Amino acid sequence: MDHDEELIRNYIRVEGDGGNLVIFAGAVEWEGPYTPSRKWKKATSLPADSNKAEIDQAIRQVLSDTRFFRVCSECHQRNVLGHMVSDFCHSCGERNHGIVF
Repeated sequence: MDHDEELIRNYIRVEGDGGNLVIFAGAVEWEGPYTPSRKWKKATSLPADSNKAEIDQAIRQVLSDTRFFRVCSECHQRNVLGHMVSDFCHSCGERNHGIVF
């Protein structure tokens, strides 16, 4: 499965809110060294009558929003912001920099 599709499945959700569709991004926050939690934050909204193509485009824009996701400078894979250390991801931090998470 495409990594971006996995991020969409796990970290983006769309909900109806009266006359709008609200797109939320799951922000990973750390409550302790081994205690991540997901907080759903409003990323954007669309009219309730938006078609599938418009919704998919808005979701792709959320994936590009650096408030929620970043691309690792080493492996070039997109990750949720809470799984990044500066400009590289946790996996590259462990593999290339000796960081233990």
